[in-house]
This record gives sequence, C-alpha cells and structure tokens, in this order.
Amino acid sequence: MIRVINVKGIAPADRAGVCYVGRKCAGWPFTPYGNPYRFKVLDTPLPGSRHSRITSVEEAVAKFAAWFSARPDFEPLLADLWEACGRGDKPLGCWCVTGEYDPAAPVVCHAQVLAGFLRARVLDGRLPPPDAAE
Repeated sequence: MIRVINVKGIAPADRAGVCYVGRKCAGWPFTPYGNPYRFKVLDTPLPGSRHSRITSVEEAVAKFAAWFSARPDFEPLLADLWEACGRGDKPLGCWCVTGEYDPAAPVVCHAQVLAGFLRARVLDGRLPPPDAAE
C-alpha cells in the first residue's frame, strides 16, 4: 500500500513522482516530516548536540516516532501527507531504505514510521482508502 524508497540518484526531472519526507538535503526541499534525530558516530560528543545523545539508528527512529506522534498537528500533517503522496500512489522518499511498508519488518527509517502511521489510519477509516475518489 505505501512504499518507501531511497532518493539517492533520483534526477530532478523525476522528483515529482516521489513524496519526499526528509530534511532539506541535496536539492530536496525542507519538509515537516524530516527526522530531527539522526545517528552519527562521533569520536568526541559535541556539547549540546542531539548527535551526542543518539546511540543507534533504532534510537533515532524511536525518538522520531515519539516526537512526531506527540505534535499537536500530528493528525493534520498525516492527512496532508496522505494527499501529497496521492493516497499511496507516490512512494515516500528518504535517504535510508527502499521497499514496501511491512509491519513485521524491522523499522530502520523514519519514513517507515510515517508509512505505518498512514497505514493504520487508512485501515481504521481515519484516512480515505487509496482508491477513494473525492
């Protein structure tokens, strides 16, 4: 239902076919869906940096899930994302993984978290199904 793709190497002319959900990077625009927590190996932790507190990719993704779901605009942002991705027509694009959203698979990317949030809302009726016409 909801695919997640890696945007590395996607030509600017082909970007319209992707619903980008990352941070501003490499010509991709800022989105409100980017993960502000990222894992980065540091020999010396930077004082006051989020990088010094994130010890794994799993921790960065878990912190994103908690942070994003606690936002007061959580449901409207998800509804906007669902429409922006053409109700599942366009894949969510990030720099991490490629594949179909699978609730049984390990979550290693915040875009997978977003796909899970969207899937849950479609299944429980809070968002329209992919083939529903306005």
